[in-house]
Amino acid sequence: MPAHADFGELDLGGPRLYWLDGGGFRSDGGAQFGPVPRPRWAEVYPPADDNSVPLTAHVVLVQADGQWGLIDSGIGHHLSERQRRFYRVERESSVERGLAEVGITHDQLDWVALTHLHLDHAGGVLRRDDGGEVAPVFPRARVWVQTLEAREARDETNRAHAVYTGDAFDRLEASGLVHEIEGEAAISASIRLFLTGGHSRGHQGVLIAGADGSALLHLGDLVITRGHVNPGWVSANDDFPLDSIRAKRHWLSQAAQQGWWVAFSHDVAYTAARLSVDGRVEARRAAPARAQAARRAE
Repeated sequence: MPAHADFGELDLGGPRLYWLDGGGFRSDGGAQFGPVPRPRWAEVYPPADDNSVPLTAHVVLVQADGQWGLIDSGIGHHLSERQRRFYRVERESSVERGLAEVGITHDQLDWVALTHLHLDHAGGVLRRDDGGEVAPVFPRARVWVQTLEAREARDETNRAHAVYTGDAFDRLEASGLVHEIEGEAAISASIRLFLTGGHSRGHQGVLIAGADGSALLHLGDLVITRGHVNPGWVSANDDFPLDSIRAKRHWLSQAAQQGWWVAFSHDVAYTAARLSVDGRVEARRAAPARAQAARRAE
């Protein structure tokens, strides 16, 4: 890896984590903070004049147990113009460039864990080939997803169906790369998946265990920004907000007691934090400097 590269690297005493840039976009602040009064969330995560907030699709590259994998995959490059407008995409994904700078290629990845199948998390596992057909970006990587989530992605009556990967996911399944699970599963000795629900019916979290009790807890879009470490701060986009609150209370209290890092899925300034036992942010990890520089240039 080049000495100058900045990936916000985190060493857990075995597993090593690198934050890659899965693209940048904007969203309505009220949608992201749901029932929280605007004066409260705006103080924590300032909006623009149009009430929109900047977001980064963080992708976590994991080196653990002799394997390479990703948590989520970013926006990707196969979105339609309609989907790009919906997401207000401002910055293209640079995941493949980030992989190259770490020193690996897309076909060296062994697994991808998708917290859910919305396009800003799952869009990066797919691309359009020279013939315009949708094809997998990581041809050797097993894609881990909850069975409930796969079912939601196929359901055209789902209120969020437009932000799912839709028939593109069917093509990924046809390639034989999708590995559906129900509830809990272990990718390897250090990496555990578990169902959270909340943001979507089949939303899942990831726990990466390191040495001496260290760990990273990734709760996907249950913890979008530093403001969302409060269990009651949930997105208006959550299909089952009470489930989000229950899952956050359970997992974030464990993280605080154990001193685990908690990942943010979309915070433009920070990638993760440690929490005090009363739930406050105690220590934060800044997002990679070049991602912040790219955002400022937009």
